[in-house]
Amino acid sequence: MLKKIINKVIIGSCVGLTIGVIISIVFNLLNNSNVYYATSQSFYKTYNNHITPTIISFICFAIIGLISYLVSEIYDVKKINLFFKSIIHMLVIYFIVLLVGKYLQWFANISEIMTMSIIFLIIYFIIWGIMFFVEKNKIDEINKKLKER
Repeated sequence: MLKKIINKVIIGSCVGLTIGVIISIVFNLLNNSNVYYATSQSFYKTYNNHITPTIISFICFAIIGLISYLVSEIYDVKKINLFFKSIIHMLVIYFIVLLVGKYLQWFANISEIMTMSIIFLIIYFIIWGIMFFVEKNKIDEINKKLKER
């Protein structure tokens, strides 16, 4: 049991860190930045060096991944239907992203929060749709094999 939890912590943190770094690299490329910023430049300005906000950002990316991975355990709960599981999963991830985004100064006003929210929902539903069809195909394969017996 402890080994399973440690695996989830490591996997979730690594996935979150990887996704966060990729997204930050994309934003750096889009902004034609000559210096790598893991998060907003305004967050970097609150420190007198470059490494501290980078490390803090990486830790926050890992936390988002960890929580996202752990909250996915809700899909194993049998007493809740898929719709409510998905809503709970999405809201937990959304609020952690919102909190981390506020801390890392990803947005300065309500308009930027709304833009982030729309982007979040689009990405979430694309990923959810892909995962739904992957799982549906697995179930269809299992049913096909059962019918062949």
